[in-house]
Amino acid sequence: MINKGVHGRMCVFAQDVVLITGRSYKTSLRILREIRAVYNKPKNALVSCVEFCAYMNLDEAEVMERLR
Repeated sequence: MINKGVHGRMCVFAQDVVLITGRSYKTSLRILREIRAVYNKPKNALVSCVEFCAYMNLDEAEVMERLR
C-alpha cells in the first residue's frame, strides 16, 4: 500500500508551491521545472511531495500540514 501522506495528496502543483514558499506563481512553475530536470522527468510529469520536499530541503510533515 502506498503512503499518500496525511490527506491523500501525492503531487505538488504550482499553486501549492506558492502557498508553501510564498513565491510568485511564475517562480513556482520554474521551481517545478527544475525539480523535473533534477529527477529526469518528462516535461508534463507530476512532481511528488517527496521530490519537492527533498529538493527544497523541507520536512514532509510540515509541508503536508500546510497543504491542508
